[in-house]
Amino acid sequence: MYWDPPKAAILITPRFEGSFDLALEDGNGPGTPHDLAHYCWRILWAYGVHGDCEPLKVADVDLLVLRMTDLYVIQGKGRTHRTHVLQRWLDAGHLVHLGIRFGILAEEAGPDGRRQWRLLTHEPAWIHEDGPDGERVAIQVRGLPPAEQAARLELEAERAVAEEIAAAARSARPRDRIAREYRRLDAVAGPLLTRIVEHHPQARVGHAMMRIAGTMLPGAFRGEPLSAVLPTLSSLHRDKGFDVGQCIEWSGHLHRVADRAADLGLREHADPAAVPESDADALGSLAW
Repeated sequence: MYWDPPKAAILITPRFEGSFDLALEDGNGPGTPHDLAHYCWRILWAYGVHGDCEPLKVADVDLLVLRMTDLYVIQGKGRTHRTHVLQRWLDAGHLVHLGIRFGILAEEAGPDGRRQWRLLTHEPAWIHEDGPDGERVAIQVRGLPPAEQAARLELEAERAVAEEIAAAARSARPRDRIAREYRRLDAVAGPLLTRIVEHHPQARVGHAMMRIAGTMLPGAFRGEPLSAVLPTLSSLHRDKGFDVGQCIEWSGHLHRVADRAADLGLREHADPAAVPESDADALGSLAW
């Protein structure tokens, strides 16, 4: 929350409750469509629908005024100076007036008889959306005449289906990418590991390979002969659910180690004395 005890002490006082009641009664006029859309957003924000705080089912006068104060602070509309306090009470009353008018809120008595208002729906009566020319417009989407309301609900259902299709297409792209990477690793991981073992039979699982695999490879594999765990490493990408980045990193690492093993193997075959002992030791422990 954005309030502290001194501010709360200034705001929560019966002296301003008459102003709240006045705004609750007349609503300060109808307002423009943009005003109404903004107030619908404020109502839902005050009850935590937009995720700013723990969602509320009911709220009394004091809590609503404090929530309006939080809103003022995050919107940069000033501090809680005494000259601003009255406006917060008026705005809270206006908020409740419109909430009742649009069927978003309903008044009920609290446990101690104090007035409180229950949130009936998470759907705003007015919203902002892009118009046909790309401009931002405010339109009413709830509380319409029956025929208009039915048409609006049908439009929203069509949009929901279209968004589901678009979302499925968006999620399919990374799934397809992962599937391609898996198929590529299916084809190369086993042969590359076999190639390493053929060129350097004493190769073992070292710290660098463990680092690349992260927690996906059991710690007991460290130091094991590569030949003993080759089947596990060949299917590691599928068994542990590698993402695209892990697949690329793993594939690149296998290629580099296989090339290094082949190079050292050729050098050993041509002239064993020409292979630096440090290179042979490094590959032998697979300090990848």
